[in-house]
Amino acid sequence: MSYKLTGKRIAVLCLFSVVGLQTARADCNSPAAPGVDWQGCNKQHADLSGADLSGANLQGADLKFVKAGGADFSNADLSSVSFLGADLEGANFNKANMNGVFLTKARIAGATFEGTTLDNAIWNNGQRCLAESVSGCNGQPATR
Repeated sequence: MSYKLTGKRIAVLCLFSVVGLQTARADCNSPAAPGVDWQGCNKQHADLSGADLSGANLQGADLKFVKAGGADFSNADLSSVSFLGADLEGANFNKANMNGVFLTKARIAGATFEGTTLDNAIWNNGQRCLAESVSGCNGQPATR
């Protein structure tokens, strides 16, 4: 059975495509909340102290110099995020995807990284984490 694409069918297909694209886009203006989609968003210098971002999609977001002490990033996708110079003291990164994350000069004292993947991440001392690094960088616990 074959279907002929008429003008109406093409218009309906285009409408569904546009609606699908809009729902797939990150909403950079959404407030911090569990499961928020900030993929690729610029949140430099934001105050996220104590925020609950568990399960959030922050892939590729720019979080340079954020204040996120005590924030909950558990189970979040933080791959390729830049945390350059960020205050992350006491933050919860348990079971987060932090592959390729950039932590140079970030303050991470008291932060937890249980079950967190850190493949090829750049640690707060500038060291590159090895592939398959979990819960710390190259066997170093994340308490600096």
